[in-house]
Amino acid sequence: MSGIASASAEQSIACAINRAAGGRPIPGNQVDLLIDGPDAYRRMLDVIAQASRWLHFENYIIRSDAVGWRFAE
Repeated sequence: MSGIASASAEQSIACAINRAAGGRPIPGNQVDLLIDGPDAYRRMLDVIAQASRWLHFENYIIRSDAVGWRFAE
């Protein structure tokens, strides 16, 4: 993807996130869009393990399987 196409896609994603959240992220916070199952799960579990106080986690399907139970733990 070219730099222009990438910037345009990033801007579209940012606008969609802002609409869904009802505003822009608070300065210092960050939103990561994770789209590939195994890599996304790994990244989410890393972030959970590294959280020092709290984190906001939104996910739509957690199955009763080995991966789902890792999130529940």
